[in-house]
Amino acid sequence: MPLKTLLVNPEDGKRQLVEGARSALVAVRPIPPFGAELDAVVFRAFLTDSAGSNDMTVLASPAAPALFSARAIEGADLYIKSMSFAITGTNMELGDFGDLAALTDPCILTYETESERIVLEDNITTNFELMRLGGELMPGVGDTSSALKVSSPVLGQTTNDLYLAYIDFSRVFGFQWGLRIAASSEQRLDFIIQEDLTLLPSFDGEKFGFVRRPDTERQ
Repeated sequence: MPLKTLLVNPEDGKRQLVEGARSALVAVRPIPPFGAELDAVVFRAFLTDSAGSNDMTVLASPAAPALFSARAIEGADLYIKSMSFAITGTNMELGDFGDLAALTDPCILTYETESERIVLEDNITTNFELMRLGGELMPGVGDTSSALKVSSPVLGQTTNDLYLAYIDFSRVFGFQWGLRIAASSEQRLDFIIQEDLTLLPSFDGEKFGFVRRPDTERQ
């Protein structure tokens, strides 16, 4: 037998409105009310290995891969809206990986839940493939040897070139709030390296988003 429920605001006696699709109407506010406790804070951090290092210029192989991850946080959900990878080298080309030859054993980007492993990209062997993670390449300036590169000495690096790969997860995969890593879970985002990258001047990945604590009003 169906039950009828009436929600009334005790302050003004107004009823909660429900539209035809049986959805409760709410007011969307860009900011929280004055005096309300914020339940979300901005988040920015590097992908790190199990020891906490963000230096991805590591010695690895298919038999002993190196994992650089975004892991779950205790007591709060992590939403990763975007990521960037920065790789430097001397006289780099899009067909290289950094300033090394194209990789034989590719880097792999995966999203793991408690029940499945989703491969987001399994063939990252060149600077081109790294930059294409974002779904499209930014417009280049110059000839094919210099397109899409940044002069790294301008950024304080000792090498000639820098490629910056950017991924907007909400745009590429269609999730409004990006990729979610549930609080205190085994969910994770992994960048897996399977070759010797120790000769690269620098290589790292940084993630951006926000951390959302549980809704205290529903506890």
